[in-house]
Amino acid sequence: AMLVRVTTYAADTARLSAGAALAQMRLGLTKNVDYIDGGWATLVAGLRRAAEGAGARIVTGARVAAIERDAITGAA
Repeated sequence: AMLVRVTTYAADTARLSAGAALAQMRLGLTKNVDYIDGGWATLVAGLRRAAEGAGARIVTGARVAAIERDAITGAA
């Protein structure tokens, strides 16, 4: 389970596709895995800054009911 979590970055291995897990493990074991300085929090914070900078409104602790797309660009 630890190897799957490290190579797939997925914490919920019970819901992870076995095929996807095996494919990612194969990549991780043959091509190595890149780690982010500061961990996943660094990646999430950067994505949040980029999204908010592009006009996204982020609501935490809520279920997603819909994703609205821009009628002109088609962007989510």
